[in-house]
Amino acid sequence: MINIQKLKDWFTPSKQRIILLIAVFVMAIFLFKDCGRTNNDDQITQMEQNIAAYKDSLHKERNKVGEWQYKHAVLASTNKTLEEQNSELAAEVEKQKGKVIYLSKINVQLNQTIDSLMNTPDNPGSITVNPNDDGSQDVNWKYAKDYGDGNSRYMEGTAKIVFRNDTSITKTYISPNGDTIKLKIPLIDEDSVLVSIPIDKMNVKLVTGLERDKKDDVLRIFVRSEYPGFNVTNIEGAIIDPQKDELIKSYFPNKRWVIGPVIGGGFDGDLKPTIFVGAGITFKLISF
Repeated sequence: MINIQKLKDWFTPSKQRIILLIAVFVMAIFLFKDCGRTNNDDQITQMEQNIAAYKDSLHKERNKVGEWQYKHAVLASTNKTLEEQNSELAAEVEKQKGKVIYLSKINVQLNQTIDSLMNTPDNPGSITVNPNDDGSQDVNWKYAKDYGDGNSRYMEGTAKIVFRNDTSITKTYISPNGDTIKLKIPLIDEDSVLVSIPIDKMNVKLVTGLERDKKDDVLRIFVRSEYPGFNVTNIEGAIIDPQKDELIKSYFPNKRWVIGPVIGGGFDGDLKPTIFVGAGITFKLISF
């Protein structure tokens, strides 16, 4: 059972002043701690991220649905420090007209083989031959391959074949009837053959983004594509002062209203210091 008299003894004016001073001191500690977090704690977080970026290596792993993707940790930087961290990325920032928040450079290699080309019932007209007035022939070819999901390859080319004048070889064949057949086959002038590929189009669907790995709490760039032979050889990237951008901050407005326990101090009607403890709704006028 609570002793009312002892409880009243705790709330004498002198003890109220002491409790009030303690409460103000504790509140000041939390206030300065929250204000200091922006500089000290954020700098530590950036340092940890950058150490991870320098130690990290390009690696390949599957995402949740089993798709292969390449990943590498990103640098956490400022406009002042990016030149020291990565001069190539800093040079790319200088090329932009607007404020750069995030950028990356990705080197990709495509290891691909072209299927054999010939006219078939399913693909007629892949190869056509046009004779020219000078005795040469143009062998025209087309290649089209749809890999699905926005990935495709289309090529067109021509090989101009020129034959040597009055130069040929004789081949002898035996027909099924036993007759001997001699054919003169003209030789191709290799020095006059012209091969051109005027069209070579590739549609490559590339998915990239920035994610925080749950396993080590590090920000990493991820890149993937379903294009055959897709291979990433290098990834570099940096996030630059995102917390200072007004547009980004507008997407994440500070919460002004807070619901929860409240402790504070003040003065009563007789101008005596007093403290209060309870619960309620608080509106923040200033935040750090």
